[in-house]
Amino acid sequence: MTSNYPLSPRLLRSFLLVAGHGHYRQAAEVGGIAQPLLTRHVQQLEAELGCQLFERSTKRVRLTDAGEYLARRAPEIAGLSTEIVTGCRAASAGQAGLLRIGYSGAAMSGFLSLALRRLQKQRPALELSLHEGNSQELVDGLLAGRHDLAFPLMASDNPAITSVRLAQERIGLVVPDDHPLAVKPRPRLADVRGERVILFPRRLNPVLHDEITHCCRKAGFTAHIVAEASPRPAAISLVAAGQGVTFLSDRLAHLCTPGTVHRKLSGETPKITFIMARQSHRRIPAAAELASLIKSILA
Repeated sequence: MTSNYPLSPRLLRSFLLVAGHGHYRQAAEVGGIAQPLLTRHVQQLEAELGCQLFERSTKRVRLTDAGEYLARRAPEIAGLSTEIVTGCRAASAGQAGLLRIGYSGAAMSGFLSLALRRLQKQRPALELSLHEGNSQELVDGLLAGRHDLAFPLMASDNPAITSVRLAQERIGLVVPDDHPLAVKPRPRLADVRGERVILFPRRLNPVLHDEITHCCRKAGFTAHIVAEASPRPAAISLVAAGQGVTFLSDRLAHLCTPGTVHRKLSGETPKITFIMARQSHRRIPAAAELASLIKSILA
């Protein structure tokens, strides 16, 4: 009975040994295989293919037309089969295959780009597919199976999602370069009292939005939010236009444009938390290595 996929590398190697030596005993000796096993391999291959590969005599064996054809193609097929097996094992170990990553702009600007570059140097056969989104979109992408890993700015309370905290960073202040706070090396959060604040929409990251407004209240004032802008360059552009001040992670101070300055805040400040998340039931072999790379970058 024939099979749709009979050509295992093991059977092909046995066939090529016999084809190359024209004799079962010599092929078995050279290949280090017991002759009865070698014979069974050839018989199994013939049964699977549904055709005779050798004409047998008492002294030597000769290839049939089908055997001649297979002898020409077998090295190619065996090599491809071995490549497929190797590729499957590499993908299972996270060394190859496709890794779909959802990321926030803050993560990519801060540390993720460098971590991914290092990961690909260590695993050159690993293909990356990158998709940007806000925190809720990234979590939704995980749940829908569009992402293997995601880097939102908030942990999900959904039991279907496993979140690992990577790092926490302090958030500073971006002001126009002619603003009185621009000359203060380390202003306090309380100094923002009475300022016009530009902030991202709360729906994009409720946790971080609430962290900022809560810290403002602890500092003795309610943030006077006059505009919402996202992504961060849009908010910074409004600051450059003199429309207010905004908050930005200290690590992302380099995003400030001409006409704006970033100032670290003294005392208690809002903080941004970086998360790596995946579906709880899925094992992502590259996840631990990527997390280790990120932590070494952020250390």
